[in-house]
Amino acid sequence: MALYGDLALPAQGYIRLATIAPGNFKDDITVHISIADFDKDKAPEYEALSYAWGSEDDPELIQIKTEGNNITCPVTRNLATALRHLRKADAPRVMWIDAICIDQSDRAEKSHQVERMGEIYQLAKRVVAFLGPEENDSSHGMDMMRYIRSQAEVDWSCNDLNPAKGAKDTRFGDARSVLPLASRNVSAIYHILCRSWFERLWIRQEIFLASAEAVIQCGNTETTWLLFRRALACLSIKLIPAHRHSQACRQRLLYLFGLIWQANLVSLWDIHEVFGNATCSDPRDRVFAVRALLKPGEKDLCPVPDYTRSFMDIYEDVVLNFLGKFTTLGILRECNFDPHASSPSWVPNWSKRRTTASLRPCPLMASSQFAGHYDIPKPSVLRVAGVACTTICELQAIPDLSDATGDRLYEVCCQILTTRVDNQISLSDDELEAYARTLVCGCIADGVDRNRAHPSLEAAKSVIALASSAAAYDNAAFAAGSDKAKFLDASVIMGGYQFARCADNSIGIVPMAARPGDQVCVLMGCHSPMLLRPTASGESLLIGEGYVNGLCQGEALLGPLPKNVRLVKAIQNAEVGYALGFADSTSGSVFFEDPRLKKLSKVNLSGFREQLKANGNSVLSVDPNELRDLGVNIRYFSLT
Repeated sequence: MALYGDLALPAQGYIRLATIAPGNFKDDITVHISIADFDKDKAPEYEALSYAWGSEDDPELIQIKTEGNNITCPVTRNLATALRHLRKADAPRVMWIDAICIDQSDRAEKSHQVERMGEIYQLAKRVVAFLGPEENDSSHGMDMMRYIRSQAEVDWSCNDLNPAKGAKDTRFGDARSVLPLASRNVSAIYHILCRSWFERLWIRQEIFLASAEAVIQCGNTETTWLLFRRALACLSIKLIPAHRHSQACRQRLLYLFGLIWQANLVSLWDIHEVFGNATCSDPRDRVFAVRALLKPGEKDLCPVPDYTRSFMDIYEDVVLNFLGKFTTLGILRECNFDPHASSPSWVPNWSKRRTTASLRPCPLMASSQFAGHYDIPKPSVLRVAGVACTTICELQAIPDLSDATGDRLYEVCCQILTTRVDNQISLSDDELEAYARTLVCGCIADGVDRNRAHPSLEAAKSVIALASSAAAYDNAAFAAGSDKAKFLDASVIMGGYQFARCADNSIGIVPMAARPGDQVCVLMGCHSPMLLRPTASGESLLIGEGYVNGLCQGEALLGPLPKNVRLVKAIQNAEVGYALGFADSTSGSVFFEDPRLKKLSKVNLSGFREQLKANGNSVLSVDPNELRDLGVNIRYFSLT
């Protein structure tokens, strides 16, 4: 483009800046483009715009001036609207705007500038997230968000609420009470949350890397992102009163869960769970857009942005780099089998939106605390050590439950329970517990410390007993906020999966791609049971992760836990946050070493114990032969 020929970047340490000329709202838009030396130790002063590009159809023309040119340039209607709202009446405003400051037609420049975008937003004086113009009572909605965040404090470590100091209405900070919101308030907030900005993948790094001065602006109303996010968290945790848009608002908050609760730094195996609902036009950006948000040690596992490469080649590189550095197979939990894919089944296709809930938040430790044992014997083949535990026999598809009401969730539970072969026989207490844990993939209160959203085991079993007898749904028994209602709420996680019955009579929740004959395996270094499909060549296809009762707490490798010990997700400290640990019901203590590891008499655990003191999520490297000595039928699976 002629514009950028006149303003070619002289070297990699430079960026362009856009100065919005002053003017009234309806005046033509004029932007001055200049080149600036960009040194992270002495960055120029500018603001950075975060917005949704929108459709390129029917663009608006703006004037772009350089030292030697005055060019008429088309921009999207969304950007033109943002520029009008951000323009000052009496002073210029210096900003970095990706659509203007990067030559989008130059792949080399785009790749380099995208690599530096994390720094660009991080070093900006202020990031302005522009949601769009005033409409659907958005000014009132923004005012309500300001009020909500003033009434509640959020404990981000355990997704909990407390009333803010000096709160006028403590109900906002009580996770167990219904939000005191009128119909107009719910409607205005809902329409704000439906703005397309919230869906964009790129906004994640733009806003999470921003300084504390970052603001959310809708029309001419703004508030800081930190306080706006606190209000989002409050809405996400609490019950919304029954109004016209209440159910839609609840579903929208579930859709935005990854944005609301995203940590400042994430892991590669969080891509689907945290970013799965976010949108981007280029599948390569599934990696490039989150690269700057990755934890130390993982950022370098992602190739630098290069838009000349195919996205699946990039994904495979990421997985190989991850396996080469870490001793865990956790990244395989991102895989969902696609029969039409040309890439290996053990490479996650992050370009495809996940249609089911991730099981990562569930308290699962299928391979105890063992590190993975794997190698790459030849290109595109990953060989892993594990145990084939059972085989899928029967499957029952579970519909999408993301917008299901309580009575619909109960109906699905009834359908699963009443299709049992022995449905005329009352369930034993052990069977009640097996179904109770399976239908919520282990999300029972005794498995997650300090989480009020999960049901008690007794309440869960009582719901299973009702469903197995096909008792009618009782609104009073399942009142909002009750323990039984919490079980139904938690059962949403099984939506889009299949209910499975296995050859050993165990039951589970498995991917929709699973079919009878698939093997349920526990792989060393992977917390969830994995489904593998044997092929005629003797190799296996990776189908995906699942929850299979009796295989999610290390039983396949070390046998059952002692009767007085249960697996629990507990907060170790402020730095680590949640870690998988063990609770002793006799002493009431929580500890982070699997008590069954003492069976490994030949293994020195002293170094591992020191690591656990710093991080309860540490793993223990053990030769598979040590497990064979315990009678475990460890074998190798070649995944293709």
